[in-house]
Amino acid sequence: MRFHLSPLLVGLGSSLLLASCGENPVALTSGDPTIALTIVSGNNQSGVVGRELPLPLVVKATNASGSVIANMTVDFKVTSGNGSMYVVATSTNTNGVARNYWTLGTVAGAAQTIQVRAILSNGTKQVLGTFSATALADAATQIAIQAGGGQSGFPGTAVPIRPAVLVRDQFGNPVPNLPVQFAVTSGGGSLTGASSLTTSAGIATVGSWTLGPASGQNTLSATATGTGIAGNPVTFSATATSPQNTALDFLQSYVNVPDNPALDLTSTWTLEAWVYPRAAGNGADQDIISKWGGNPGASYILQINGTGVIRLVTSNGTTNSIVLGTTHLANNSWQHVAATFAQGTLQLYLNGVLDQTATGVMVPYVGTEPVAFGREGNFAGGTLNGLIDEVRLWNVTRSAAEIATFMGQKLGGSEPGLAGYWRFDEGSGQVTLDATGQGNDGRLGTSTSADAWDPLWSSNAPVIQ
Repeated sequence: MRFHLSPLLVGLGSSLLLASCGENPVALTSGDPTIALTIVSGNNQSGVVGRELPLPLVVKATNASGSVIANMTVDFKVTSGNGSMYVVATSTNTNGVARNYWTLGTVAGAAQTIQVRAILSNGTKQVLGTFSATALADAATQIAIQAGGGQSGFPGTAVPIRPAVLVRDQFGNPVPNLPVQFAVTSGGGSLTGASSLTTSAGIATVGSWTLGPASGQNTLSATATGTGIAGNPVTFSATATSPQNTALDFLQSYVNVPDNPALDLTSTWTLEAWVYPRAAGNGADQDIISKWGGNPGASYILQINGTGVIRLVTSNGTTNSIVLGTTHLANNSWQHVAATFAQGTLQLYLNGVLDQTATGVMVPYVGTEPVAFGREGNFAGGTLNGLIDEVRLWNVTRSAAEIATFMGQKLGGSEPGLAGYWRFDEGSGQVTLDATGQGNDGRLGTSTSADAWDPLWSSNAPVIQ
């Protein structure tokens, strides 16, 4: 890289005697050709923050005929990154070469640049060129919890927030690509993805942490590779608490789950819930699960129709498909209902037994309506008179065997294809949590405060192990 400078340099004068390598000295005057300054080496290096780069910054001054210029004063100015130079200015030697040494600033990833400068004899400021460097994080010196500390959950289920640690160097920079090993240290739980590398943000995250089978304290350690790391290893704690096994009682009430693309069911899906109707067959449709607002905002509804059988409605935004079951639900009894869909084929299940099959069913419209339990979304219709528990939305088609096997079991929340899972086991409050950990939590009623549209918490619940 060559940079050209007028010969009127400070310190050169009008007839400064210069030497060229292997040649006689050259006399430079104000009428001489342009001077060229070339970066010889040291540009675009990488180095550790706060340390001197391994190679010096080297420049060479020559005139238009290629003769080297000695005794030329060159300034090195830090222009970004807050690093420092060994000396502020240096002079070219008899070979026309000047060297300087660069200590980088302490912020990894920040722009690090040095300008080579001079002032002409007429006072003109001249930038001759720029060196750049990449500042890398130093060795790890500290580790701390970044996410997932102090959680609670049911025995045998995964905690909703995956434990993660943040690793930094002595200047607070995140340290990337550092191995971190997670391990269960008490409670008898299990992990996936126990070996992790820190990201560019210095964060290492375990794949999942499933609590042990009994109630009580569970602990997990995270150990970063290296020595002299403050806080290493980090300990996470979580409390396994037995579920209350409650349900929600609906009568002119509902639960609202805000719209999320994860809850848009299209080519393959499954809906499941336990329901305890009190007035099945009363002539009115009663919603269990819906994502519906009237066309063109309608997507899908799982409900009990006016005659007391399962009713599944899908809409493509303009046209509806309606599929009815054949078996009437019993009042004042817990029953499991499910609907599966695969490329236009829909099947309805009651208590794990196939009840109806239909083909040519519409693929649900991808809309922006909320998901609701107990009524039709934002529309105050289709209200259920009864209880609901264990609502599950899948973006895969569950088999008959899977439905029958797992309808009476609590899930961990991280099962493949499980898009949303509401256990209704909180027993109190205005929120029912999405047990998948995806944050699609349900709000009881029309607001975060108690109101007339809130369903009631009930200890009348199906036995789910």
